[in-house]
Amino acid sequence: MIFREKGSSQNPLQEAVGDLPAIEPRQGLKEEMLARILAEARQEEAAAAVAKQRRLSSSAIRTFLSIGGAVAAACLTVALLPSLQEAPQTPVTSGSGAPHSSLAVKEKEEEIALKKAQREQRLLRQVIPHNNGQFIGEGVEITIHDQNSALVRKGVLANDLESNFDIYRLVQELYTNGGQLVSINGIQVGAYTKVITHGTLMEIQDRRVQAPFTIKVIGDGQQLYQTLQDPQSVLMQLKVKDNLDVTLSQEELVAIDEE
Repeated sequence: MIFREKGSSQNPLQEAVGDLPAIEPRQGLKEEMLARILAEARQEEAAAAVAKQRRLSSSAIRTFLSIGGAVAAACLTVALLPSLQEAPQTPVTSGSGAPHSSLAVKEKEEEIALKKAQREQRLLRQVIPHNNGQFIGEGVEITIHDQNSALVRKGVLANDLESNFDIYRLVQELYTNGGQLVSINGIQVGAYTKVITHGTLMEIQDRRVQAPFTIKVIGDGQQLYQTLQDPQSVLMQLKVKDNLDVTLSQEELVAIDEE
């Protein structure tokens, strides 16, 4: 180890480097490294050329196959054209054996399902009260004139009470055939609301009304109208058997006050 004086002007790193022995690289090392680098570069270039050639070959094969397929299809079409022209054309009918019958049935079923969904959505909106305090929607209106008190039945004494099963059955019929909201002379009634005859009046939810009885129904107007027109319906039985003056109309706009 070589010691230097403390006041030397060189820093320790320079001193350490200066103490190392001078070693010359062996002869031919630079030429050998250059040759190795050139050989690796040539190998990479050759590999890239092979990969490019493979891609070009694959593309050419696909192009050839597509052109060959098109030519084959054209030849086949030309070969079959005379037989296609001579073949008799089968008319398409709408019978059960027609080729498109299953498609037509499916389209019809989809159309029916769409209409049903639209109708249900429309009816659902009808039971939402409007800003004016009314329920508004399509439905039917019924007016029953009862000049002879045949519907209320008991008209002798004001204290005579009797459940009015005719009106009760009519309300049940309305709710089970497309009705969503029913009112009698402006009073909302549910499917199980009691309707009582009180003398010559009719009592509904502690409120008394008299003839003519106006019944408004919001719901499926078409279904309600068809049901009530049936001779076996409660409404038609009241008209025929009890000889009541009944009017029935299908309405696009029925309004029932919100209570």
